[in-house]
Amino acid sequence: MSPLKRKILFYLFILAFLIISPIVILYAAGYKIDWQKSFTPFMIQKTGMIIIESEPPSANIFLNNKELANVSFNPWQKNLEIKTPTRIKNILPGDYDLKVGLPQYWPWARRIKVNPGQITHVLDIMLFKNNPPILLTSTNAKNFFLAPNNKKIFLPEDNNLFDIKSEQIEKVASGTEEISPAYWSSDSTKILSNGVIINIKSEKNLDLVKTLGKEASLITWDKNNSNKIYYVFKDAIYSYDLNSQLNEKITSEEKIFNYLVKNNQLLLLAKNGQVVQLKSFSLSNNSLEQKIDLPASDNYEFINTDSNIINVLDTKYKILYLIDLNSANPLAEIFNNVKQATWFDDKNLFVSNDFEISQINLDQKNQQILTRISEPIKGIIKTKANNYLLYYTDNALYAMTWDQGDYSLQITELLETTSFSSPTMSLDEKTIYFLGDIEGKKGLFKLEIQ
Repeated sequence: MSPLKRKILFYLFILAFLIISPIVILYAAGYKIDWQKSFTPFMIQKTGMIIIESEPPSANIFLNNKELANVSFNPWQKNLEIKTPTRIKNILPGDYDLKVGLPQYWPWARRIKVNPGQITHVLDIMLFKNNPPILLTSTNAKNFFLAPNNKKIFLPEDNNLFDIKSEQIEKVASGTEEISPAYWSSDSTKILSNGVIINIKSEKNLDLVKTLGKEASLITWDKNNSNKIYYVFKDAIYSYDLNSQLNEKITSEEKIFNYLVKNNQLLLLAKNGQVVQLKSFSLSNNSLEQKIDLPASDNYEFINTDSNIINVLDTKYKILYLIDLNSANPLAEIFNNVKQATWFDDKNLFVSNDFEISQINLDQKNQQILTRISEPIKGIIKTKANNYLLYYTDNALYAMTWDQGDYSLQITELLETTSFSSPTMSLDEKTIYFLGDIEGKKGLFKLEIQ
């Protein structure tokens, strides 16, 4: 090679080094050339990062409908797909259509924004299975009741027990043809239905009409004692021990709307004259501890009975009262236009009316509408997860997920059918049991959602 050629090559290498080195350094520092800028071509931009997690993991990721892949410099190796969870670096600033999906799952999609020099976190992606429901048993029942241990389902109209593991039907006798709600004891061994206690282990039923009298009503279990019940008889509340057969009167009222036994207390909604009162009795000595007045109405009931504070719903006027008996001002909050309510945590409450679902923050004392739909909402199903809930109508089931940072919503229709009612979630929250009519088949179905 001539000296001139060597000299030219030397200067070319120097020039290439001077050109490439700043690009490599800028790329390593998080900068990138934005070739798409219309008015400032070849503009150098500080890039951002996206961190993505999903449940379940190993989901495919698409940005602006393009699947992401790791670039391989090995000519014999294909580019590798990028799966969740992952960090995606050197993303130019701007708005992107992000989609995450798995085979046989409903896709998740959202518009996200990437800012220069910042990390965009997308950590609350919940994917739901996209599969058809399975018919467990044919029935014309209007309601069913899942045992606390998640092993059996009681169909009171058919007088049947459905075993979830074996998927077999067992006949039980309720002793009456009248249809009413049924309640499982906390140990899942007894069912209270139509004034009869059905013992599914001993097959010895107890007729409470004969034991307590025909006027006994509002019969319920003691949550801590599967051998004790409470009931109303002639505007008085009694407790009854199934073992000792001891009947004990707790209090008498003019008119009893509803009551709740919780933490060794009896909470009672009763009418006295023109006033409705919430009263608290100690079950240790049946003494009145506290009472507060509520506006006159004919339809009060307790809801969200596991909440730390008392939730009282006026179903006639659709007013929710939050009551803290340990506070100097017990009547803590009042919310209007509420048909259902469920707690997200101690400070956030989700409420719905016929066509809207809203979030209430008790600290900020504000109410934000999350979604509106065109058909009446029949109910909300709370989950243990901190970023999603289910809601349903007469013929569809929906999952609503949100990002905890900005509460961006994703609504997925999990099921649409001719009729849909009485959805109940399993303990592991992976299966929904419901009554429905699918392709002309009426019965009890299960839908795996996770």
